[in-house]
Amino acid sequence: PAATMSSSSPGEPANAAAQRPAIELSVDDYAQHVLLPRFLRMFEDALNPPLKARLREHFGEEWLKEAKNCVGGGTEDFVTEADPWDTYVLGQVLNGHAQLLGGQNAQELKNETAQVRWLRSEGDAHGAGLTVGEVQRFVGALEQVLRACRAMGGPAEILESTRWQDLLR
Repeated sequence: PAATMSSSSPGEPANAAAQRPAIELSVDDYAQHVLLPRFLRMFEDALNPPLKARLREHFGEEWLKEAKNCVGGGTEDFVTEADPWDTYVLGQVLNGHAQLLGGQNAQELKNETAQVRWLRSEGDAHGAGLTVGEVQRFVGALEQVLRACRAMGGPAEILESTRWQDLLR
């Protein structure tokens, strides 16, 4: 099944939308290119503030250096104080400091962040066509990372939000 989308731009006559071809997306494309980015944004929004705060609390002025040490491979330029970190960077930092950040759930955190990092770097980031099942597995891994971060407080609350729950439907 394919989803069809058609709309007019602001200031464009309504009949102009009818003249443009509709965009057809397969269910797999919709899951990968519409739903998954929404889940990733919520994941990033939920984790960035508490993770940065926990690193500051534990490492003091060296917190950003410690975070950069976890990523490597030329991605340390994306690890800044002001900018939000993307899913891959979050996964690298969480994995690098799993004992500190995961508490009793440290091993679970390492396992789940490894899956998220792999999915983000190998599956999604290189334009591979993910199936609905693979997107569901990716979202499940995001949920497990958030649950494993309970020791930081806060991030798992996004799982109960109506925004997260509505996307699951």
